[in-house]
Amino acid sequence: MAARATAAAAIVVAILFSFALNLLVAWTYRRTYRGTRYSQDYVHTLLILGTVVTMVIMVVHGNKETAFGMFAAFSIINFRRAVNQSRDIGFIFLAMATGLAVGARAYMLAGVATFLSAVMISLISKSDAFAPRRLSHHLRVRIQNDLDYDKAFSGCFGEYLSYHELT
Repeated sequence: MAARATAAAAIVVAILFSFALNLLVAWTYRRTYRGTRYSQDYVHTLLILGTVVTMVIMVVHGNKETAFGMFAAFSIINFRRAVNQSRDIGFIFLAMATGLAVGARAYMLAGVATFLSAVMISLISKSDAFAPRRLSHHLRVRIQNDLDYDKAFSGCFGEYLSYHELT
């Protein structure tokens, strides 16, 4: 009975640790996101994915037949959401790698690698490394249909912009 309690405690610790590390991944994604289409659903998916991968690895740990069966089952899943930015795929892999490391009980590797990845991503984002020199920006404003936007924005746009296009 004591062995079962110890095993149950180890499972709970692994899942909670995976969730905590994936919270760091999700927080890093949110802090460094610069696009116009932020999705809370995507961030929740990062949390779920990393935690589920931990559980899957704990189930298949050392059992080749179970691993093959799960691989076959997961291979038929069809994802219907298009990934908007290539960095989103990187965060998916980071969440999965975190879950894999925790599921394999490589807790030190999972903690250090996730923390260092989050720090490096944050530093690269904050320093604006590899950013293109932009000659223009895109501003999206939603207004009511009954507003004459040419009149409403002409003064402001004329004063602050060298070029603008309303579509």
